Amino acid sequence: MGPGWAQCHIAHDTRSLQISINQQCDALGDLIRTANRLRNATEPITFSWKIRSGEYRWSFKPVGAETQVLIERLRSWDEGDAVFEARVPTTELIRAVAMAGQLVLTDVGAERYRERWSNHPFPTAELARIAFR
Repeated sequence: MGPGWAQCHIAHDTRSLQISINQQCDALGDLIRTANRLRNATEPITFSWKIRSGEYRWSFKPVGAETQVLIERLRSWDEGDAVFEARVPTTELIRAVAMAGQLVLTDVGAERYRERWSNHPFPTAELARIAFR
């Protein structure tokens, strides 16, 4: 993908989803901030990514030591279709997000990330908070 575009790939067991995203949404920042919040969450956490052809709404619902993940592709203001669902151990989810963030930082670096993703800096502080907990 060119500057300002990235692929998000999420998978669990036999389910997977790939989303093309652009620099208008803070995709990596949204995921890393959510991972930080999940450690102590008691209420669902949601965010949306607006893309060229619509919107994806992500929902993370704490259920004991697990998190129910639901991603919906919205067709209108509040109507959509579930395109990914999984229930995973919260610590596993946090670890996966942290590893993905570290991989981007290692492969691209914060400066190149800022050049490519001009609307959003690399979430360095938020990633560090995951790593040091």
